[in-house]
Amino acid sequence: MSIKTSAKCLGLLGGLGPAATIDYYTRLLTAFAKRGVTPRIVMSHAEANLVRELVNAGDAESLASYLAEHVRIVANAGADFAAIPAVAPHICAPQLRNLSPIPLVDIITEFGAELERQGLRRIGMLGSRWVMESRFYDRLRGVELVPLQTDEIAVVHEIYMSFVTNARASQGQIDELRTIARRAIARDRLEAIALAGTDLAVAFDETTAGFPTIDCARVHVDALVNAMMG
Repeated sequence: MSIKTSAKCLGLLGGLGPAATIDYYTRLLTAFAKRGVTPRIVMSHAEANLVRELVNAGDAESLASYLAEHVRIVANAGADFAAIPAVAPHICAPQLRNLSPIPLVDIITEFGAELERQGLRRIGMLGSRWVMESRFYDRLRGVELVPLQTDEIAVVHEIYMSFVTNARASQGQIDELRTIARRAIARDRLEAIALAGTDLAVAFDETTAGFPTIDCARVHVDALVNAMMG
């Protein structure tokens, strides 16, 4: 029996958090099943608590050094390029590129390209506090990232971290996120809300959110599939 495999092997830095890693894996399998192709994937499990501490401290250099260890593991296992299935750790993406033995497919770069393709210039964000307050680390050009109000950021962060910890969402939490997103769109004249946290997949996606949105995880997975297909 002949098996058709992807041209390139993906090295996934998993565990940041587990629900997002599972979601990426499921999306990748679905995408490749439609193509009749078996994806080549290897993974190294990073420690989520350590990564959160370094993100919270804004220590991009130490974070890049730590994640580079995992990139080397997947590179030695045969990966042609690496990806982090989480938004917040991309605070260290520029530093990590300098340490990585293989290319990094960067979620923020891919998201910026998607906004440009869709012609979107004024957006809000849902995700962890670190991401919502970061404005994507000032890496997007030509886009106005409008922050939620301070009390809204606190509520969204608490709900988001519950998703990270429990890998599930209650209907009450989902409804509260929808209310905040819709209010921000109306109040701040936003074109869309970015689902800027990969663990939001336990709550909704672009088709089920109920408000105009761009799913960073979907954009990232699409880019990974294209890279793996060569």
